[in-house]
Amino acid sequence: MVEEHQPEPSRLERVVGIIRREDPVVLGIQETRLTDGHENYFLQALRDDFRYNRALLESDRQEGEELYGTGTTMLSKVQPRQAEAIIRGRAVQMVFAGKPGDLAIASVYFSHLSEAERVPQAREVVQEVKRHPYGLLIGDFNALSPEDGITAADFEHFNPRMKQKYGNEDGTALYYGTIEAALNEGFVDIGLRFHSAAEMTGKTDVSHGTGQHLRPVRIDYVLVT
Repeated sequence: MVEEHQPEPSRLERVVGIIRREDPVVLGIQETRLTDGHENYFLQALRDDFRYNRALLESDRQEGEELYGTGTTMLSKVQPRQAEAIIRGRAVQMVFAGKPGDLAIASVYFSHLSEAERVPQAREVVQEVKRHPYGLLIGDFNALSPEDGITAADFEHFNPRMKQKYGNEDGTALYYGTIEAALNEGFVDIGLRFHSAAEMTGKTDVSHGTGQHLRPVRIDYVLVT
C-alpha cells in the first residue's frame, strides 16, 4: 500500500485556517499589499471565506520614501460607527458603539527604522484611541518592551542594525519609547496577563534576508486600556 503524500499547507492556508478557527468579528492585519483588488489574494480570501464587509486599507509609502510597500488593514463583520486612518498608512482605526461607551480599535504598523520615528507615531495613535472610553491597540509595533526583561548585556549582542532599530539615537542603549507611549497612558500589555514574554516571542530576522542573525524579540502586541 502506498500512502499518498499530502503537501504542506501554504502560508496563506495556515493563516486562513487560524482565522477560521478563531472566527474574529474584527480583524487587524499588518504588512498587507498596497492594493485592495483581486490581486491581493489574502484579503480576497478573507472576504470570500468570512464575509468581512468593511475594509480599510492604507499605504505606508510616502513620497520620496522607500519602504517595504506594505500597509495595515482592518476588516469587520459589523459596521463600525467610524473608520479612518490615524497616521497615513501607519495605523487605521475603527470605532464601535456600545452601551457602556464606544470601543476604539487601532491596527498599527509603526516604522521599522528607529525609535525616533516610531515614538511620535505611537503617541499620536495613543491619544486618538484614548478619546474613546475603551481602547485596543493591536499589531506590529516594531519595538521592544521594558516588561520583557531584555538586559543591557543582551543589547551588547545585538547586531548594528538591531542597535539602530531598538536603541536610543546614538545606538548605545535600549530605548522603549514606543511601548512606553502606551504603558504610560494606562494601556496594559494583555498578553503578559496570560503568557510569559518568551511564550509570545518569535525569532526576528534582521539580517536583510541572509538569515545569518536570528534573535528572539517580541515586536507585536495587544495593548488595552
